[in-house]
Amino acid sequence: MPAVRFLPDEVVTAAVSGETLLQAARRAGVPLASACGGEAACSTCRVLIIEGPAGLEPPPEEEAAVLAPLGAEA
Repeated sequence: MPAVRFLPDEVVTAAVSGETLLQAARRAGVPLASACGGEAACSTCRVLIIEGPAGLEPPPEEEAAVLAPLGAEA
């Protein structure tokens, strides 16, 4: 099973299929801000994927719409 490592605290947790990175962070006790509660409406819970994105699914339309004005890769 793939793992997610949250920096700078080096917290590692299993990547659960269908779970968002925000959900994984919360499950692992990593404090990650999310003003909209994870609804992909505010961009406060944005993350940087440093390596291993090959198996990621594309973001949903709502998330892509929030990312586009920020110049973030979708």
